[in-house]
Amino acid sequence: MYSFTRCKAISCPRYATHLSEYCLTHDPAQHLDSTLSSPLLDSVSLSNWKCVKEDLSDKRILGSLFSYSTFREVSFAKTTILNSNFSFCLFEECTFDESTIRYVMFSGSTFTRCTFLNSSITHTNFNGSIITRCDLTGSDLYYSSFAHSHLHDTKMEDCNVRKADFRHTIQDNLSFRWSNYREMMG
Repeated sequence: MYSFTRCKAISCPRYATHLSEYCLTHDPAQHLDSTLSSPLLDSVSLSNWKCVKEDLSDKRILGSLFSYSTFREVSFAKTTILNSNFSFCLFEECTFDESTIRYVMFSGSTFTRCTFLNSSITHTNFNGSIITRCDLTGSDLYYSSFAHSHLHDTKMEDCNVRKADFRHTIQDNLSFRWSNYREMMG
């Protein structure tokens, strides 16, 4: 599991990466190539990472920390993400199609124009997130929580939303067509 080791820079509140005693801001020259080329990212710590146009598809991301990171045009297609923390991240035009996502924290994150087509997203926390112009069609959202989230112009069509928590959400043009929405909470 990832470490909560703080950056060694004086008064820096960020977490150190798994490669250094410093965060990416105080040691931006950290070489991520070997980490990103591996099919397994286990206990990786890359908070405050700026990730643009990377291909992270077909990877296994286990017990890793990516909080406060930015992901633009990143592919997570067919990726397995387990027990990882992506809290307060920004995801723009990312692809999570046919992925397995379980026990993951996306709380407080923003998703814009992302797709999660035919994915298994169970027991995952999207609480307080902003989800705009996204498509989750055909996904299993069993026991995931979207409480206090803002959902705009988003499709959750033909999804399993059994026991998914949608309490206190703001919904604008959210489609649950063909989903079992009567079995969700909220």
